[in-house]
Amino acid sequence: MLQKYNRLVIAFATAAVALGALAVNDYATLSERADRAYRHSEWASASALYDLMLEQQPAATRVYGRSIVANALLSDSTAQINLLARAIDNHIPFDSIFASVERESFSNGHPEAYERFLTNCREAYPWMSRSIDGTLLKFYTFRRTGDQMIAYAQRMLDGAPSNVSFLRSLADGYMLTADYTRGIATYLHILTLDPDNYHALLTLGNWYALHTAPASTSASTSLASHSASTSENRANARLYLTRAYALRPTPYVARILRAL
Repeated sequence: MLQKYNRLVIAFATAAVALGALAVNDYATLSERADRAYRHSEWASASALYDLMLEQQPAATRVYGRSIVANALLSDSTAQINLLARAIDNHIPFDSIFASVERESFSNGHPEAYERFLTNCREAYPWMSRSIDGTLLKFYTFRRTGDQMIAYAQRMLDGAPSNVSFLRSLADGYMLTADYTRGIATYLHILTLDPDNYHALLTLGNWYALHTAPASTSASTSLASHSASTSENRANARLYLTRAYALRPTPYVARILRAL
């Protein structure tokens, strides 16, 4: 009787090991097929296969990231939001999902998938809007998308008007969209908050150094309000570049200063 019991225990243990191995193999096969579809831009197939993987391992952050990117490129906003909700239900922090989607979308050359996901999340989860606005501001700043930098910097500044990082994105956005008057004014405002802000000093110094020619030969007549005189612009260039050089001496700044 004891021998028979032992044989049954061994049989059940062997069967359990075999089933476990089969599940692992199935997941590994699914992963291989899903990643192959993803690499070949077969977004619908990749999405379906990643769903099967998530049924087996519902806390796999990387799988959520790839699945969301695939659905973003299929323009399926509902699936993206459902995947985020599913991840949150499985105790994955939403910022980890955002990071995964960012990484996957940039690595496969489709940063627009990340943008679509963020904008969809902003609509679906109003309580996340400020966090998402900050993330979108970083995205547009990295992409140097001037008009969106202005829009999202202004949103963030509504709640933190003295935040130098937001003000820098705003100033850079103005300069990228050729709104030089507001751009210069914003850099000057940054210096009232942070007198040793290297980026503001260098940008102002370079701008004035580029506009030391008489107004009639200036590259853009729309800049006349900041081109009062050659001597004034040269003095401003020296002022800001000297302060920048004192903070971070570089051959580039030294060369400009010698030429002024």
